[in-house]
Amino acid sequence: LWAFAATGLARVWAVLGGGAVLMTAAAWGLQRVLLA
Repeated sequence: LWAFAATGLARVWAVLGGGAVLMTAAAWGLQRVLLA
């Protein structure tokens, strides 16, 4: 049960971290395009 919970938690954190990185990269790219 703990291993399953840890795996789920790690997956959630990975998705959140990946989403944050993706949003940051998208915002940076958009800013570069708009300010260029």
